[in-house]
Amino acid sequence: MKKLSLVIPCYNEAKSLEALTDRALQCAKKRELTPEQFELVIVDNGSSDGTDQVIDSLMKGPDKRFLHPVHVEKNQGYGFGLFSGLRAARGGTLAWTHADEQCDPEDVFIAWELQQKRGEKCLVKGRRYERAFGDMLFSRGFELVAIVLLGQYVHEINAQPKVFDASLMKSVTNPPYGFPFDLYVLLKAKEAGMTLESIPVRFPPRKHGQSRWASTFRSKFKTIAGMVRFMWDYRRSNTKIGKPLGISTFL
Repeated sequence: MKKLSLVIPCYNEAKSLEALTDRALQCAKKRELTPEQFELVIVDNGSSDGTDQVIDSLMKGPDKRFLHPVHVEKNQGYGFGLFSGLRAARGGTLAWTHADEQCDPEDVFIAWELQQKRGEKCLVKGRRYERAFGDMLFSRGFELVAIVLLGQYVHEINAQPKVFDASLMKSVTNPPYGFPFDLYVLLKAKEAGMTLESIPVRFPPRKHGQSRWASTFRSKFKTIAGMVRFMWDYRRSNTKIGKPLGISTFL
């Protein structure tokens, strides 16, 4: 079994993918990880911009043994693509981050080193800084809704990376296909008795393309509505959440 699998879901990230892959493999090699110990799971999540061609080119390169491509024929959402990659991963520890170059793969390995020290009952995630005020307000709004509907303060829900023991996937059985996937996994981690720790991560502006869920007022409204609906449905389906809870802090 490999030590670490890093899953990166890609939707129309052809311009970013080669540089991102180079950076991830550079970080792995710096830690002397071999293809038998580390894999980069690249998920083509139904892209239409030639992402598949970039992946094909990478698979012909000298580092192809590190790469594990996963092709999703039709985009069914961020969560579906990510779940597809996690199910295909072969590592004892799993991680994911984004493909838009806002998230440095180095953060994944820093988080992984901390997670290895803490053990299988710890999930390590990012805690973003140097963000625009509007983006921070957006995140704080999700956290407030989580307090109201779930009785939990879940800090920086969508901050990357996420790094955790592969055993958690036994609980990830019916995830949302969209943006709430991160929150779903964090809730499942808590239910499994895992502690959460965070590392500070820088979150610069995108170099290419636009965010699907926060680029316009309409997309932001749709994202907010989807998150609120997911929290409400999760509360209704989970008897523990449905009862009054103290505030549990995700750092």
